[in-house]
Amino acid sequence: MKRYYNSIIFGLYVFAALIIIIPTFIVLISNKGFSPLFSKITISVSILCIEIGLIIKTVIMKKEGKPIAKNIGSIIGLLLAMIWRILK
Repeated sequence: MKRYYNSIIFGLYVFAALIIIIPTFIVLISNKGFSPLFSKITISVSILCIEIGLIIKTVIMKKEGKPIAKNIGSIIGLLLAMIWRILK
């Protein structure tokens, strides 16, 4: 079961990276930028994917009895960054 969750977490992290990398390459190739709304949406979606992966990882670690303080701190920090970016 843990292997299944690890593949989901890895998929979420890869998806988040691709959401950032593909538009970046499009901008570099075409020399045209995207709208600020599109930028906010792509960054927020990628942060959300990372957060979901961290939450799944934290639940697994809690079931195994491992310390989860670092993951909780990462989740809170990313959540604050995402909220700040959306409200800005």
